Amino acid sequence: MDSVRATQCAEIAHCVAAGVPVLDQLLILLDRSVGADVLSVSALRLGELPQSEVALRGASPMTEEEMRLWPQLLHTHPYADHLQRGPQAASRSTDVVPLRDLQRLDVYHLLLRPRRSTYQAGLLLERTPTSMLLVSLWRPTRDFSDREMESLDELRRPVAAAMAYRTALDSLVASGAPADATVLTTRQRQVAALVARGLTNDQVARQLGISPRTVRKHLEGAWARTGTSSRASLAAWWAGAGMT
Repeated sequence: MDSVRATQCAEIAHCVAAGVPVLDQLLILLDRSVGADVLSVSALRLGELPQSEVALRGASPMTEEEMRLWPQLLHTHPYADHLQRGPQAASRSTDVVPLRDLQRLDVYHLLLRPRRSTYQAGLLLERTPTSMLLVSLWRPTRDFSDREMESLDELRRPVAAAMAYRTALDSLVASGAPADATVLTTRQRQVAALVARGLTNDQVARQLGISPRTVRKHLEGAWARTGTSSRASLAAWWAGAGMT
């Protein structure tokens, strides 16, 4: 990723962490970085009959018939199951289902082919057991290359991390539980402060002159003392304690 796009991505991630809506800017950055005929943002509520809100860039809005059919046919698309259960890294639909197999399915004939949505690259920004926020890039005649997928995931990772942070912070505020940094040991506070700045375990270890294994031990202790369970939720807790 070049320095200009890296700066733009960092600005978008900071806005997301602050609760500022910037998905439009993210779509523009993705389009400029890789290119697609159509980009979409899908907020999905999963269940027996999935529900979704879809925004499109570069295409007309979905019709009532499309909105009726998608919940019925989503589970028949092999890529949808991969997005719900597989790794969260950026991926292509053709990584999961060959195009010739996809073209045999009703979901292709009724929903994808009419919009010339042949090739899809999916970027999971958020996923829980009951919901998913997915950005997709679509092309009609050309699949996404390995290098393009690497570029997309480089852009996805900081934005997804910022969303996890924002979700954890919102949850903390909603719980009404006050955060108090004094519940942590001195070393745990040092680790939490560096994690909140976005440092990896290896970077924290180098900064503090300890091993990554010891960093992990202090993280686990901090999680237990604060009621958090991840780096993002600990960072949000740290912010809630007024330590950033």
